[in-house]
Amino acid sequence: MLLKNLKNKFTSQLPRPHAKLFSSASAPGGGDSSHSSALQSFLTQAQAQSRFGLFDPTKTNQISYDLILKIMKGESYKGRVDIKFALSQLSNDLFLDYAGSTIDDISVNNANLPKTDKYASLKQGRFVNLPQDSLVKGENQLSIKFSNRYVNDGNGLHSFTDTDGQQYIYSNLEPYHANKIFPCFDQPDLKAKFNLTVLAPKEWNVISNELITEKQPPAEKIEEFLNPEEQDKY
Repeated sequence: MLLKNLKNKFTSQLPRPHAKLFSSASAPGGGDSSHSSALQSFLTQAQAQSRFGLFDPTKTNQISYDLILKIMKGESYKGRVDIKFALSQLSNDLFLDYAGSTIDDISVNNANLPKTDKYASLKQGRFVNLPQDSLVKGENQLSIKFSNRYVNDGNGLHSFTDTDGQQYIYSNLEPYHANKIFPCFDQPDLKAKFNLTVLAPKEWNVISNELITEKQPPAEKIEEFLNPEEQDKY
């Protein structure tokens, strides 16, 4: 089923004022590397302010996400997100937030990034650094394929089995939980619109708090997610 034009305002969980920041060697934002392991789970105010300053101030409300989620039975799901955004300046400090399991593929401005190390060199805890030499001033496009596991704490894409023996999935994207589902710029002043496509088992029902515009997405949009033997199952 296709859920489109779902507007989302990402928000951020900030650390306590006394917390020190990362060094540039450990994560974007600057500060004291001795605290990096403790703080990599959080986005600091300094990091958020620094990242915001890289975006075109006339187009900060024009970030867009085209998100596809393949919801599967069991413990995991996969997806792809296409992100469009505009930069006013370039820096090695631009990064995405992503607390998920795996990044399978990254394309920046239609060029695939090398994945010889499975993108380990780009990941700094919860953050995914975007190489400056892959970006341009003005309009940029990212395409990221990812795999992830459902959570069981209620924050992100939560899965549970009810007393009827059936599996149920629900999402919670409240402060700084969106990046637990998919890679994004997860902070309150980088607002965005996104289209959401959900591929779910045929016998499942998908419910949204926004209007559903199409129940059958275009084949070319989802063909990479469905093997021929799965066509009649989703």
